[in-house]
Parts: sequence; structure tokens; C-alpha cells
Amino acid sequence: MNTDLKNNIRVFVPGRISGFFKILYTRKDSKISFYGSLGAGPNLEVGGWTSIKILDDTRKKISVFINGRLDENAATSLNVVKLLLPAGFEKSIEVYHDIDVPVGCGYGASGIGALGLAAVLNIVLDLKLTYNRVGEIAHNAEIMARTGLGTVGPQLLGGFTITRRGGPPGKNIIDKIFLPEDYTIISASFGPISTKSILSREDIFDDINLYGGKCLRKLLKSPSIINFLRLSRDFAERLDFITPRVSEVLAKLDEINVNSSMCMIGETVFTIVEKNLESQVVNVLENFFERKNIILTSVNNTGLRVHYGGRDDKRISR
Repeated sequence: MNTDLKNNIRVFVPGRISGFFKILYTRKDSKISFYGSLGAGPNLEVGGWTSIKILDDTRKKISVFINGRLDENAATSLNVVKLLLPAGFEKSIEVYHDIDVPVGCGYGASGIGALGLAAVLNIVLDLKLTYNRVGEIAHNAEIMARTGLGTVGPQLLGGFTITRRGGPPGKNIIDKIFLPEDYTIISASFGPISTKSILSREDIFDDINLYGGKCLRKLLKSPSIINFLRLSRDFAERLDFITPRVSEVLAKLDEINVNSSMCMIGETVFTIVEKNLESQVVNVLENFFERKNIILTSVNNTGLRVHYGGRDDKRISR
């Protein structure tokens, strides 16, 4: 591949919303090792783009920019580089993540960055890795940083996914629910909740896995959007994850008979409705959020996409 083409490679990874989850881990000598999660939710036709620039600089410096700003604590992206760079690589790399969803708010931003970077490095450095192997690297990078457990697998595939068996791509089992084109995914966020902070609370793991497992079984028994939304709300309420601000918004959506819940994990409200209900939902959300911060999008059915020479259109309305 010629140099100009390599320098113009960009990878799109969809954002993803999770309604409930179950943590997969092992314990040895009181030490926990995470290896994935189970759960369900839609991939979004809005997410993020990743590109890189390789510099003739023998300092072997890795710089990560998120939405134009240098992030010196981009642990997940740095893990991807560590896992993928071949021995003897003597140049510096600049990584550019252009994220179109709120970071840390339950939209899978860390998975967007990890999977996008793993894919770009694979192509540019001609590592000859398969999609599943690229996904496995991104999955492991998230586990190492504790920024996610099971987002990468669904993002690799696209669609409205149900993870039935966890772990990295190639070892997991992911099913899908058909989401008709006349449905819109609507969300808005008050701000982030740290995934790492939740994963440090071992005292709630049993409850998370009890209710998360029940939700998964019930969804598989009756795989529908309404059932998913109701189960997600029940999960969030039983675990006491819903913040007062989110609770107020959910109550107002209940008043117009719209099922909704909170993203796992972020202080973010979401729902999935037929297009004829869009304006009613937006009218409610505008009482709590600026219109520009309300995201309307469709389900993404492609998963990871590679583009040579620019970014394509994404279906998003703000």
C-alpha cells in the first residue's frame, strides 16, 4: 500500500448503549481478573473515527489526541499500542480520535478508540491480523485499563446485540435483535460515570450479576425493544444506579408512556421509539438538556468500517 493511502486511512467504530450487564471474572487468592461481560443494547450510527500519523522520530513517543486535545492519560489507547507495535519499531506515532459522542457517559467511547486504533495500526503497519484478532487486542486493552468489559465485540459487528457468551471476539457468542428502520434511538447525557469506579466496587458484583443474568434470560425468552427497555429500567433501579437528575427525566418520559432507562455506565438517559414519537420525546428532553446535546440516531448495522481518504456521512441529528 502506498504511503499517501496509508496516511489517509480512517476507521469508524459505532457508539454503543448498554441497558444492563453481567460481569465476567475469576478470583484467585483474593485477586479479581476480568475477562468480559454479558448484556444487550444497540450500536449507534454515530460514534468515532481514528487515524494515526507515523513520524520519523526515533524517540518512539506515542501521543494520543482526543477531539484535538492531547490526552496524556489515554490508558486504553496506549495499551493497544503496547500490544500491537512490533519489536524493533523505532518511530513515533500520533493517534487521533475524533469522538462524536460524550466521552465517559455510557456510549462506548473507550471501545471506539481501542477498536479504531487496533484496526488502523493493523492496516498501516501491515500486521495481517483478522477482524477477530484486532477485536481481541482492543478488548484486552479495555480490560487492562478497566474502561470496559464487553463493548468491543458488539461494536465490531454492529446491530442491536445480545452478548450470550462473553470474552474477546472469536471466543464470544453475540446474537442480534432486528430493529426496524422506523425506530430512532434518542439519548442525552448529564455527564460521565467512571466505569473503573464501578468495577472497583466488589461489594455489588453479586447483585449486578444476579439481576443482569435475570435480564439476559428474560430478553432471550422475549427479544423485543419494549422488553429490552423495561428490563434495562428494572436493572438500573434495582442496582440503585439511577441518579436524581436521571430519575426526574425518566419520570417525565413515563408520563407520555415512553419506556426509557439509563445508559450503563453514564449519567445518560436513552430510549428507542418509533419515528412518529420523536418530537414528543425531544420536547420532554429539552426541559433538561440543550437541543444540541440531544442525540437522535439510528442503529448501526455495519460495525467497524475502514475508509481510505476521508470520513463518510453518519446519520445523526443534534
